[in-house]
Amino acid sequence: MKPSKFTKIVNAFRAGEEDQPTRVQCSAIVKSQYVEEFESVWETLKEKYHIEDDSWLGNMFKSRRHWVKAYLKDTFFSGMTTSGRSESTHSFFYGFVNAKTMLNEFVVQYDKAMSSQRSAEKDQDFRTFNSKPTLYSSDHPIVEMAATCYTQNIYAIVIKEWKASFDCRYEILSTYGVKVIYRVGFLKGNTENWKSIEYNVSSDIFVTCACARTLQDGRDSFDEINKIDAILNGLLE
Repeated sequence: MKPSKFTKIVNAFRAGEEDQPTRVQCSAIVKSQYVEEFESVWETLKEKYHIEDDSWLGNMFKSRRHWVKAYLKDTFFSGMTTSGRSESTHSFFYGFVNAKTMLNEFVVQYDKAMSSQRSAEKDQDFRTFNSKPTLYSSDHPIVEMAATCYTQNIYAIVIKEWKASFDCRYEILSTYGVKVIYRVGFLKGNTENWKSIEYNVSSDIFVTCACARTLQDGRDSFDEINKIDAILNGLLE
């Protein structure tokens, strides 16, 4: 197949492209949260552009479990993105090296970059241990506890999510015994973008979201560590 057949799909991601439906479909392929959703959009695009028999696309579909979000929801990424490693490297060397830096100069600048990073970490540690974050005006115990448990940067993230939670609403989709499935989204947002939440009321309360962010970022792993720590402390007492 000639590359020209991909022209409209590629152009859909360029600024000013009028074919918004194609742009949405292409984004849905990568960002789809359900396997069924991905496969449906994939087949629609193939039929729309008559590229069903393309061998390259066939190979991409065979390896879909390695690049489609819907298949990677239970994979631990520790909050890293596909471009996160290169972005952090660029940030680390910013202001110290460039494309014209010679090898001998790079070695010297690398040491300077390391020293700068260590100094910044020491400053952050000092600020964390010797100051308290500006408390969000709320009497809720969760907010007060977060200020004592987290660093200032993490506390700011907690407060951001806390504030956003007040703009959400939910709808109950179904109930099966101890399992309840909700649909959650922002009050003024498009309901098509709402996420499904599964709430299992059992001896161990377990909540999962369609995006599976807790699994990818490791929050569930952190909870398991806390449970193990509590058990060990109980045995030692």
